[in-house]
Amino acid sequence: MKTKVNYRCFRGCPGEYSVFDVIYTCPTCGGLLEVHHEREPLQTRSAAGWMNLLDQRAGTTQWPYGSGVWAMKEWVMPDVADENVVSMFEGNSNLFWAERLG
Repeated sequence: MKTKVNYRCFRGCPGEYSVFDVIYTCPTCGGLLEVHHEREPLQTRSAAGWMNLLDQRAGTTQWPYGSGVWAMKEWVMPDVADENVVSMFEGNSNLFWAERLG
């Protein structure tokens, strides 16, 4: 699945910027940039299909999908190769009782 992902100004200034560029604010107004995803490629799978896929990935140890963030790789950064993902399987981890803490 190839999808277009880019930054756009939150305030609506014209222009699109690559998510691979180190840029945090709009060059025109200085406002924040937001990540924009092209929706059409994501709509090729039904809502039930997405739910099934994400349920299968929940709690898995398969790289990189064991992470709470990267389990939704297609929604986050679909064009990043698996070998370039940096993760410590964060998210979807259990909370543990800390009986000695107040």
